[in-house]
Amino acid sequence: MRIAIISDIHENFHNLVLFLHEAEKLEIDKIIFLGDFMNNGIAKLLAASSIPVFAIRGNNDGDKANLMRTAMSPGSNLEIGMDTFDTIDIEKTSVPHSGRKIFLTHYPMLAKPMAKSGDFDAVFYGHDHKANLDKIGNCTIVNP
Repeated sequence: MRIAIISDIHENFHNLVLFLHEAEKLEIDKIIFLGDFMNNGIAKLLAASSIPVFAIRGNNDGDKANLMRTAMSPGSNLEIGMDTFDTIDIEKTSVPHSGRKIFLTHYPMLAKPMAKSGDFDAVFYGHDHKANLDKIGNCTIVNP
């Protein structure tokens, strides 16, 4: 499975459209968005994506009720979690129990403690707009 990780869109429609086109070319299977929509227009673009999107909340999302209405509308390809963090399991192969457990958070302050816990294969975070790739033990930490 090919996953793209994005964060902190902050109403940048232009870059989001460029990203979605590139994700389609790269045959991405799933997009993980780590929060900060700023408005429902961004949610509508993600909901219309041909690639499924899973999002968590950030600290700057705008009208959360409208975001949820967009995510739950018929034909939407957007799913939004209810908090600024979540966990997901990604299937690695068709072999049972071979998946990857991933912790998602908008906030950097949660990334290292969750990586140190040993409970996750990867931790993805955003918020501070600083791209980062790190490793603690066997856990990969990524800020896109």
